[in-house]
Amino acid sequence: MDLEIGGCYVSETDRLPHAYTTLRNPILPLIDFDPKTSALTANATCPCELQLSFCAGVHFPEKKHYKDCHYIHFQTPFITPDDFPYNADVPISIRWPVTEWQLTVTAHDRFGNSVLEVSRFFRNISSHSPITDMTIEAKNVTVSFSFSVECEANFYGPACTIFCNETFKDQNGGSFKCSPGGKKICESGWTGSLCNEPKCEKDCVHGTCIGPNTCRCDFGWKGVSCSECVPLAGCQNGYCRTAHQCECLRNWGGLLCDIDLDYCSNHKDLCQNGGVCLSDGEDLYRCNCTAAFEGKNCEKKKEVDCTMLDCGVGVCVMGKAPQCECPLDRSGTHCEYLESDVKTSFRIDVLLISVAILILAICLAVLSVLIRFICEKLELIQKGGQAIPFYTAHWVAAELHIRERSSSPPPTYDTGQNRSPRKSWQKSSTEFLEEITV
Repeated sequence: MDLEIGGCYVSETDRLPHAYTTLRNPILPLIDFDPKTSALTANATCPCELQLSFCAGVHFPEKKHYKDCHYIHFQTPFITPDDFPYNADVPISIRWPVTEWQLTVTAHDRFGNSVLEVSRFFRNISSHSPITDMTIEAKNVTVSFSFSVECEANFYGPACTIFCNETFKDQNGGSFKCSPGGKKICESGWTGSLCNEPKCEKDCVHGTCIGPNTCRCDFGWKGVSCSECVPLAGCQNGYCRTAHQCECLRNWGGLLCDIDLDYCSNHKDLCQNGGVCLSDGEDLYRCNCTAAFEGKNCEKKKEVDCTMLDCGVGVCVMGKAPQCECPLDRSGTHCEYLESDVKTSFRIDVLLISVAILILAICLAVLSVLIRFICEKLELIQKGGQAIPFYTAHWVAAELHIRERSSSPPPTYDTGQNRSPRKSWQKSSTEFLEEITV
């Protein structure tokens, strides 16, 4: 109980698991003196020296009624007006809710004379009830006091049954603030009814969220959101699509992609002196050396002579390298070709080419005549079908042939265009061609 005489309060609390209540009763006693009864004598004791007592009984919902100051019992020493205001702090505990409680205030002087005894009953008081002010008067004593109910720290609600402690953390951690009504308001990075469930902005794809924006990745995964796979341990020339996988890059094989399947491509300049590198399985290769070199990498020069060269019907001659001298009717590296066969083959090739050219020329000539014929027909159609002489290619050729060999036209020569045969014949071949093509 917190008691203040002249301007203080009483607090009272009874505890249950997770339910704490504070009852505050500010008690403000004021003592007034009656001029007729308060005169002092030399041997008299001041009648305003009083001792106050406060007690309370409560009635719980279970219908248990406690009287005779069972929960609250506080008594002041004898106090005088010079002692005001009088402050006293008396913490007590009381279970809440209380359906009804009775407050009794008594006062007596040094002679044991009772100058005040008043009881009051109070019902339906909650932690949200406003402060209640009361004044008790008796004889020449006036006691004024007020009271209210407040939940103990970390408890909220009308019945103080809602627990919320901002310093409380369970085994998973968590962080929150308490609202005025006792609701837990989770801080950033936490969620759940107790704000003890961590929250990650990005989902932990292959892992668990263990703290605000903190993922604990499953075995074989890494990265902020556990979305990057970890290759198989020892994977050298490969990558992964899932955890502990080793998919090989091109030209690599094996469980750890450490076997070179194309040794020549991955190792340049293995074969020397013009040799050609040929891959031959896992980590294997061979060099196809030129005639003058040998060895794994064509690094050794051969000691060559005519015994190593077959010239057939020819003769081996040693120079920088052995070579064959063939008879006149033979050719080739090993004198394997007859010269007559080569010439015959050449003649046949020339003949075939000539025939092909002749056929092509004939085709072009026929095509030219055909195009000329079509064009002339089209020209006749465009001129409305007028009787215009038609000169065929054969007639023109015959005309030119006769002109070149005779100075006068034949007796029966007629141009067919009412022109003088003699005059027309005297024109040059060029003028003739221009005339018939107009």
